[in-house]
Amino acid sequence: MTLHGVCNTEIEGKKYHVTPNQKALLLYERGVRYGESDTRSVFVARLDSARLNETARAMSGENGLRAPRLDDAPARSIDSRIGGINLATSLRSVFGLIDSHFGNPAILANLGVDDLFYRQIALMTWPGDFLDENMSPSGRSSSAIEALCEAVRTRLERPLTMTEMEKISGLSGRALQYAFNRRFGCTPMEWQRRERLHIAHKWLARADGPINIAGLSAQLGFSSPSRFARYYRQMFGVLPSERQR
Repeated sequence: MTLHGVCNTEIEGKKYHVTPNQKALLLYERGVRYGESDTRSVFVARLDSARLNETARAMSGENGLRAPRLDDAPARSIDSRIGGINLATSLRSVFGLIDSHFGNPAILANLGVDDLFYRQIALMTWPGDFLDENMSPSGRSSSAIEALCEAVRTRLERPLTMTEMEKISGLSGRALQYAFNRRFGCTPMEWQRRERLHIAHKWLARADGPINIAGLSAQLGFSSPSRFARYYRQMFGVLPSERQR
């Protein structure tokens, strides 16, 4: 994916023209590639095709058996603009998140950055399968949401990613968004964060003595004590350290 400048590539006799914020190129490890460009800045990532297909199946929810798969072409030009949505912009946000944490694997894994990246690529690769206006949640979404909420409450060491939520519930991301907004007035990820904050609030209230805030933050899967404290104050009006006084 080019961030600046234009790149022209030829693979097995077919030419590809990649421009910033409009096109990306999905390459397969086969064939000889020739390329030319002016001064450019590019982002290159090695994708796990099995992981990408697994993510696509999870995003398809109950229709996972019909989820798209990668074909055998040597390369595929994919659009970063889908209707009025520019996924290149959100991908740049992912890159910024990686840079802001200096590529720290532990922090990035805790934030679910790899899952977010694969979901973005799946959307760009098969937009018609995930942006269907006729998609709607199934009649069994209520029991699926209950099971998902229980999974969140019983696994506190790391937040669930959206792909994991889709696998647990059997619902697509769009159906999950609809069901959570209708039931809780927020997105699945927001509800998960609120639930962890409520658990922290209870633990602080019931503690017989001081609790290490940094340890509590890590135990509940927050990426840093400062982020945990900020979210806690937004919800309860005080810092977690003040709650113990």
